[in-house]
Amino acid sequence: RRILETVRDRGYLTDVEYTRAFRQVAEIELQPRWRQPEEAIHLAVRFREIPVFPEERIRTAIDMTLQRAVTELARDCVAAWSASGARNAAAMVIDGQDETVISLVGSVDYFDRETCGAIDYTRVRRSPGSTLKPFVYALGFDTGVIDENMILADDMVTAGGFRNFDRGWMGPISVDRALASSRNVPAVHILRRTGVYRMFGCLADLDLHRHDAPCDRYGLGLAIGGMPVTMEQLARAYSVFSHRGLLTQFRLFNGQVTESPRRIFSESTVAAINSILSDPMARLPSFPRMGHMEYDYPVAVKTGTSEGCRDAWTVAWSPRYRVVTWMGRPDGRPMRQVTGYRATAELAHRIMDALYDPHKPALKFGYNDPSSQQQSDTGVSEPSDLNIISPESNTLYLFDPEIPSGHATIVLSALADSKTEWLTWEIDDTPFRTVSPDIPVFWPIQTGRHIIRVRSSQGQEDTVTIDVGNKPFESQCITNDFKKALSF
Repeated sequence: RRILETVRDRGYLTDVEYTRAFRQVAEIELQPRWRQPEEAIHLAVRFREIPVFPEERIRTAIDMTLQRAVTELARDCVAAWSASGARNAAAMVIDGQDETVISLVGSVDYFDRETCGAIDYTRVRRSPGSTLKPFVYALGFDTGVIDENMILADDMVTAGGFRNFDRGWMGPISVDRALASSRNVPAVHILRRTGVYRMFGCLADLDLHRHDAPCDRYGLGLAIGGMPVTMEQLARAYSVFSHRGLLTQFRLFNGQVTESPRRIFSESTVAAINSILSDPMARLPSFPRMGHMEYDYPVAVKTGTSEGCRDAWTVAWSPRYRVVTWMGRPDGRPMRQVTGYRATAELAHRIMDALYDPHKPALKFGYNDPSSQQQSDTGVSEPSDLNIISPESNTLYLFDPEIPSGHATIVLSALADSKTEWLTWEIDDTPFRTVSPDIPVFWPIQTGRHIIRVRSSQGQEDTVTIDVGNKPFESQCITNDFKKALSF
């Protein structure tokens, strides 16, 4: 209207023309401004790179309800671990039946400048940690270097300068327990026997790299995540475990031209890997039972943590879905005790639960053990400076007949203040071990009631009470039907 008045006053419109135009402007119906859903901006930016005609529409299989739920879960997970240095997270969800991407979250907040939210972290190359180990074992199975009945060495003699995440040794260890427990030394030993160059070629076949760097740059470090990859690459590579050894390309939109599936591993090898990584008993004692890697339905899980806890990863796959989660910092600096098992495994579990049971109640992220909280003056529960997160208080433990006598252990782990230099563990008022806060401790269990106490260099302490029964039990968590379902 101001423009019309200006144009009339300067003699370009007559009074009649001005009156008619003024009336027409009054009749204009302004359409509401359309906004791109904030949870899908990374996808919109990505699709700009696709050469299509302007009149064409790109249709995806993205479920916006799921997209918003995954974004919210990722945001809550980062908030729960922000005090430990976590700044951002990403996730991909793929329908394993037709390989369509049904959710892709590049960051928790596109507009957050401090955490570089505009970066699509599904496309950034980061160290994958132990998520490459299943491929090392799969190649070992296919080449005959290892079999399911083999005993591997996890000791200082065969370490060759490498060390395990917990800086300890388990001695002779079965293949399934070595993989499920994610031991570094046995994985390096397998890679040494299969050959680094052969493994490097296998990773190229999986499209995890394109020979843009020489194999010698990574060496035996390939076994423990020395070669950076993107989440997209990892999500595609893990399709071999969902499709009987066939590498399959996922689809971001309808009509996307994809490569034909090609065989990488044998069906028997993939069935063995799926069985191992879905067996919670095989993860003992490195990963305790009833944690975030254990599901009520058939799911195989592999976590990964890069050097210095700079990246935390989890890949979880069922006969229907595949979920990949990542957490880290945009500047690549270390986080404090943020690992795949403790952080992104819970995020992947929550996402998988949302896929199978959308009505399942959502709990707060982090360890929900009542013993790990204290009451504030306001009566609101808040974390204390030192919390035992394993074992849980008032828990009954029973001996597992599959574990040799004298080898049954419980992992002792605590969440400590960032200034804590060391922790001292006591069993029944007797000092047991003093370690760095980021190192778990394994206590050989004994029958009876036990008081487990941890003291920190800062003077804090926390205590839990557990009972250890003297009757063994038979695990029914992995039945034949369960293993058959995961053979895909």
